[in-house]
Amino acid sequence: MKKYVFLLLCIALIACIVGVCGSESDITDEKPIVESNEITIKPVEEQTEELETIDLKVLSGKVVVLGDSIWGLDKGPEGIGRCLEEITSLEVLNYCLPGTCASKIEGYYGSKDSMEAILVDNNNKKSEEIKNAISEARYVFIEHCANDCSMAVPLTGDNSYESALLNSIAVIKELNPDAEIVMLIPTLSYLINMDQLSNEYNFGEGTIDDYISVMKSVAECEGASVVNMQEAWTLTKENWSDYLVDGSHLKKTARREYADFLAQKLYELFAK
Repeated sequence: MKKYVFLLLCIALIACIVGVCGSESDITDEKPIVESNEITIKPVEEQTEELETIDLKVLSGKVVVLGDSIWGLDKGPEGIGRCLEEITSLEVLNYCLPGTCASKIEGYYGSKDSMEAILVDNNNKKSEEIKNAISEARYVFIEHCANDCSMAVPLTGDNSYESALLNSIAVIKELNPDAEIVMLIPTLSYLINMDQLSNEYNFGEGTIDDYISVMKSVAECEGASVVNMQEAWTLTKENWSDYLVDGSHLKKTARREYADFLAQKLYELFAK
């Protein structure tokens, strides 16, 4: 009996040893799966493209601005020109006059204050000063368009918006062949107080879009750049008072936003 028990114990021991040895053959290099609350975060460059750092201070040189009241109503520290100087390294010479047109048609200040009269006819007291400034400028901005539309200046032909632009640009190029001419498409702000929130209102010779088309055509013909200032904001009946003082002219914050947008577009055109 004792021999029989001893034999059973030996068999059990051998079976145990074989089992242990057999289990060693099933061991792999895989690590056990362990649940964890830790989250692996991808590097930033794998999540999104890195935003480009724009140094607007690289924009430098003199700027001569010819336009109407959007620039000309406030030439002080809070005006568009001064805001642009703060953002960039530009020196802005703001010769814009409220109510004036590109064309010599009689405006609120008379034809002698139009861009064409100043540059082509030399019949303005500041003609010489402005021309001297243009001869030293790196950029010349032309912002005239809205008043030519609202004053129903003919689009093309003699004594038209188109001829005023062409004649004035010819003088600018003669004075300074190296100057970059930048034409600024006007905002729709001057239409707000007429309850017109689109480009479809016709003052007699065409809609603002018709005048903008002429501006773009002249710019393409003359090698000038165009910046669409309508893209700076979206004006509606609900939000116009956030941007406009009187339904037409820009508030302080809007003038700063105008300058910010313009500076970024200038960087894309000339410094990028």
